[in-house]
Amino acid sequence: MDILELIQGETKTDFAKRGSKEYHGRCPFCRCESNSFVVFVTGEERYWCRNCDAKGDAIQFLRDYKGVDFLEAKQILGVESGIQSNHHHNHNHHHHHHHHHHHYALTSPSEVWVAQAQKFVTACQAALWDERGAKALEWLRTARGLTEKTIRDAALGFNDKDWYANRQEWGLPEEKDDKGRSKGLWLPKGVVIPWAIDGALWGVRIRRPPTPGDKLKYYWLPGGTPNALYGADLVLPGKPVALFEGEIDALSVAQAAGDQVAAVATGSTHGARRPKWVARLSTVSVVLVCYDNDEAGENASQHWIDALPNAKRWRPYWADANDMAKDGVDLCAWVGAGLPVEQPAPAQPQPQPPAIPTTIKIERIYLGSIHSPKFGKCEVVEVNLADWEGYTEVLHPKQSVAKELVQP
Repeated sequence: MDILELIQGETKTDFAKRGSKEYHGRCPFCRCESNSFVVFVTGEERYWCRNCDAKGDAIQFLRDYKGVDFLEAKQILGVESGIQSNHHHNHNHHHHHHHHHHHYALTSPSEVWVAQAQKFVTACQAALWDERGAKALEWLRTARGLTEKTIRDAALGFNDKDWYANRQEWGLPEEKDDKGRSKGLWLPKGVVIPWAIDGALWGVRIRRPPTPGDKLKYYWLPGGTPNALYGADLVLPGKPVALFEGEIDALSVAQAAGDQVAAVATGSTHGARRPKWVARLSTVSVVLVCYDNDEAGENASQHWIDALPNAKRWRPYWADANDMAKDGVDLCAWVGAGLPVEQPAPAQPQPQPPAIPTTIKIERIYLGSIHSPKFGKCEVVEVNLADWEGYTEVLHPKQSVAKELVQP
């Protein structure tokens, strides 16, 4: 994957080719109307906006657009792509870093970070349900269609204002701005979405309120573990899974069809591409890859189809699952149509009575005939069934056989 694919996938924007080395489009940062944003795809792959002067390589793009720190951006690129970055991390350090694409250990964050993040999440949960979160709660209910039970089960919260925390108190390394001043940890206003896996808090994402000219829709709180799988605890061997980009889509499907499928999310088109999650998803019956109905979603879906033999593309009718729900689509029926039809269990064979011998040795005499309500006229023969101890007489339903047995 090159820098163009990364930027187009993250911004869900198509860039037009200009000449052999450049792609032009709308800037994801300043949102200017002109195609001032340029992606250079040869040599040192970089981007630059003529309007706001945003520029850099793949690592810088992830830092600015996703709100991750340098090491987290490095982890994301090391796992998710083959981009050769020449990024010099000179914003907070005075030496150069050489970027090799290693597979970093995928573990939960530090205990210090988890403790601080849990306090933050808990406070935001309380804010969502009082007057501070009234508008955010209404947005979740009305604009997103989530029920109170879904919101509470997902432990969603609301951070009612932008503020900065001390990075060291969160167990994060110190960062300095261009003037050498220590930078705080930005905690922006927005709906707070905790990512809990195996009973531990792995990350926090904040869905910021839409604002004209806003350059960042989702913010991943630095210090959390990138490339996690939202809802991973729901993935169980032999059970079906629906894989989404965003948490709201996964929650919408969990609300409508949680008894049919485990709804999980990768956080972006390039998220969760780690052996830990591939291994877990490989144990389920089927993975419906429900990425958005756009070019970026289509391209990213192919990764999972190639990586998992049990994966198949399950495209939303339009946009994404949450938009479908808002427009009245029955998500339960939509998901159900993609699941394999369960075959009925084979019927268990019923026990059969012992077979009556086809040949009987006559040791007594012909006794006559009787009329049976079930078989009609029957010949009666007193016999000795040597192999079936305890029987001395038999009513044979076939006269011809009975007569044949008693002929002298």
